[in-house]
Amino acid sequence: KGKVIAFEPDIKNRVILEKNISKEKLKNVIIIPKGLWDKNTVLFMDSLNVNSNVFDKEGSQPIEVVRLDDELKKLNLSKIDFIKMDLQGAEGQAVKGMVKLLKKYKDIKIIEEFFPIGLEKSGVSPKEHLSLLIKLGFKLYEINEQENKIEESSISRLLEKYPPLDFKFGKKNFENILCLRESDFAI
Repeated sequence: KGKVIAFEPDIKNRVILEKNISKEKLKNVIIIPKGLWDKNTVLFMDSLNVNSNVFDKEGSQPIEVVRLDDELKKLNLSKIDFIKMDLQGAEGQAVKGMVKLLKKYKDIKIIEEFFPIGLEKSGVSPKEHLSLLIKLGFKLYEINEQENKIEESSISRLLEKYPPLDFKFGKKNFENILCLRESDFAI
């Protein structure tokens, strides 16, 4: 019954998304070929390295990025319930661009990838990002997929478990986190 708005700036990922939508005969998905950021501009995304969000012109594709607060005005949606973000570290910039939305919808829920080195590469410290979510009234929960459980977390716990070190294959340096306002969920 709901509507899905998918922001996908990478052409290769968009083609896969479009094929999946067609295959499943989904009628409630809108793809917007843009990325999310804290301002409306053009950045350069490295399309070869999915773990890179260093926006550098050399060997990169230009992508349009937008503030979600601005973009959703154009869509004229009556309500937003849920946001899922896996932006390779650009989540910090994206949240800065959706503060009005997050203040307006008190029961909104967020699942995002917490990727400290990616956050730093995009210009937002991991602590600053988590602090903004808490300031906006969210509690943080780690999603432990291996043990199939969700545990309440904190800034200090997340920073200790996932320090913003250089990316190393084989070492997990990210976690999916659930962001809920206190009245939303009891663990």
